[in-house]
Amino acid sequence: MRKAMYLNSELFDNNDFIIIKKYIKAGDEYPLHWHDYFEFEIITSGCVEHMHNQNKYIAGDGNAYLMSYYDFHSFKAITDTNLIVIHFNENALSDELSKFIFLGIRKFNCVYNKFELENIMVLVKKIEAENEQGLLFNRQIIANTLSELVINIIRKSGTGTETHMSQPIQEAVIYLLKNFRDDISLSSLAETLHLSANYLGVLFKENTGVSFREYLNTIRLKHACRLLISSSLSVKEVSYTSGYKTHEHFLRIFRQNFNMTPSEYRCKNLE
Repeated sequence: MRKAMYLNSELFDNNDFIIIKKYIKAGDEYPLHWHDYFEFEIITSGCVEHMHNQNKYIAGDGNAYLMSYYDFHSFKAITDTNLIVIHFNENALSDELSKFIFLGIRKFNCVYNKFELENIMVLVKKIEAENEQGLLFNRQIIANTLSELVINIIRKSGTGTETHMSQPIQEAVIYLLKNFRDDISLSSLAETLHLSANYLGVLFKENTGVSFREYLNTIRLKHACRLLISSSLSVKEVSYTSGYKTHEHFLRIFRQNFNMTPSEYRCKNLE
């Protein structure tokens, strides 16, 4: 298991996206990490051992994946590998598309064949050219082309979205997925969404079948479970990284939900 780290969006400066071309030598590793922006990666050549959340698999030419704030991953190059990486924030996409990524089942992963990969590279080069040339309306063209890339991988992945949720609850869930590591209460969330706490509480129960607190705990516990299996963080580090203010509270909630301690869960799932 590897240590985990958090990467934030300060790298964007004044831009909404960054395209990075990476060459990774065989044997090199990228540690487990997550971030507060979207990340699209595609392997143009080579082979890596990729861990996406707690799922580990071998990825090669044409393998692409799209990750959100809720996801984390790591990889180790089995052979010399070339990657195209695009980091982008919500401002680079329409609200509808951003919501789809947040509210979907969050497993956007596919393999493009040679012809499809060539088409994807055309889109990437188009974004690069528009960004370098800075011509009139280049931001709109970049946004449209990036959206096409994102829609392509969504369709190729065959994933859906929780469209049954009402608009206020969609906004609430997106906020929780982005900020679950912070100290969030029903009152503070209601204030952010310009709703009354009582009304938001009722909506949460009607739309999700559970209370606000139960929903938030589910998000935090899922993240904690992934980290327990995938990283070498201590149980205390996992608790704070997953949004719990105290280690003791995390232990109590974890035992209530899984009838075992986090350490027991880790041992059981690593056997």
